[in-house]
Parts: sequence; C-alpha cells; structure tokens
Amino acid sequence: MIQIESQAAIKSITGTIDFDSNNDGIHEASLTTTGLAIGPNTTPSTNLDIQGNAIISNSLIIGGTNNTSNSTLHIHGTLSYGMQSVKAGGNQVANSIVLVDTSNGDVSLGLSNINTSVGQTITIKRTHTSKNAYL
Repeated sequence: MIQIESQAAIKSITGTIDFDSNNDGIHEASLTTTGLAIGPNTTPSTNLDIQGNAIISNSLIIGGTNNTSNSTLHIHGTLSYGMQSVKAGGNQVANSIVLVDTSNGDVSLGLSNINTSVGQTITIKRTHTSKNAYL
C-alpha cells in the first residue's frame, strides 16, 4: 500500500515500495528500509543490490568519493583475485592467478574451454625452477 501525500513525496505504510513498470506482477525494483534492489523480484540485502547486468556510461568509483586519476574505473582500497597453487602432474587452471611449483616434477596446465572463457586473463608464476611447466 502506497500513500501519496504530494507530487514529490511517496511514502510506504508497509516499509517497501515495489516498482512494477510492466504491470505484470513482477517488480523490476524494490525499495525497503534495507536498501534498493534492482532486478526482477529481488529483495535488497544491502544498500544497493543489483541482480543482472549494469551499463555505466562514464566512470565508476569504488570505495571512495573522488577519482584523482581520471580513469573510467577507479578503485580505492584492494582488489582480490582467485589464486590456485599447482604441483607436479596435470592440473586444470581454475583461477586468475596460478602459482606453479615444479620442485617435485614437471607440471602441465590445462586451460578451460575457450568458448566459456572469453576475456579471461590468467597470470602464471613458476615458484620453483628445477623442472618444467607446460601449458
């Protein structure tokens, strides 16, 4: 139930405002006391909860309020990557950073299916030089 008090103020009696732009019973966005959720039938779990894709046309600043480098993606703080450590034998690459330990023998690395890995970047670092690493 939504109560409209003026043309600029929308208030909810229930604590939730759902936006159903297609009038099909599926709300495309939901505003609650927790935050704003964007995506079909989504309930926010934090201040801004987006389920689906986003197009950002100018710049995105994460973890700060200013962009001193004038980059289109500016991250204040840290950035994490999936890391994997592999040893002798055959190994399937499953993360973006792979540490290859050749101290106990040659290491063979297999890559994921190229059709499902479009745009993926993998960094491979050999941590021991006694044997070979094969890709």
